[in-house]
Amino acid sequence: MPQVTVYQFKLYDPLRGEWIPARRWGTVSAILRLNNAYVLRETATRIDAAELADDFDGFTPPTFVPVREPLTPELAPATPPRSGWR
Repeated sequence: MPQVTVYQFKLYDPLRGEWIPARRWGTVSAILRLNNAYVLRETATRIDAAELADDFDGFTPPTFVPVREPLTPELAPATPPRSGWR
């Protein structure tokens, strides 16, 4: 099965007026499709593509818990494809 890199990310909650951690993990391209979200680059983790959710393209199920070692920052993409990184 092919491998993909997923990241934790934060979403802006306008009711609270703060950034909150998302329940799901996602690929960079999936996260950048969201409004008011940013990628936590240091959380890069490689998983099997089969672990992605069927109902939400590019994201893990809300119950996902990584069991692998996170990638080192050197292995994470060095430059963001566009805004949305912190």
